Amino acid sequence: MEEKLIKTTELPNGLVLNIYDGSWKIADKGKYQSKHEAKAQRRLEGDIWLISVILRIEIPILESYFSQDEASTLTRESVIEVLGDAAVFEKKMDRHYVHSSEKDEVFENAMKDVQATMVQYLSHPEFGRKYVFKLYAEETSPTALHAKGLL
Repeated sequence: MEEKLIKTTELPNGLVLNIYDGSWKIADKGKYQSKHEAKAQRRLEGDIWLISVILRIEIPILESYFSQDEASTLTRESVIEVLGDAAVFEKKMDRHYVHSSEKDEVFENAMKDVQATMVQYLSHPEFGRKYVFKLYAEETSPTALHAKGLL
């Protein structure tokens, strides 16, 4: 699957939203396309697609995220040590088994849904800060540390 950048939007909170088309054909002329083709013998009529809209935002770890919370002992340096210089938000919205005759319409409807719902959510002034803290909490949780072999 190859992603194609289709739109870049600067949000009111200063973050940049990149929207990608990650759609790909999963069946061609009745043959199912899979890495496991020998195991997955399926017959489908026509060209069938997986329609995928991918939202991605790179969120820099800003010092201002930490000055707002005086009670916390969390520092920018400790977050950078775990997450790096930026956190990446990614949301995929997929529709499976879309016939090629409906592909463009389904993709356009998904883009309308993004504009109607996600852009407002991602534009919230606190989105970047809260997402960085959420991701840091996930990465330093006992479950994540155990999975990395650190516990």
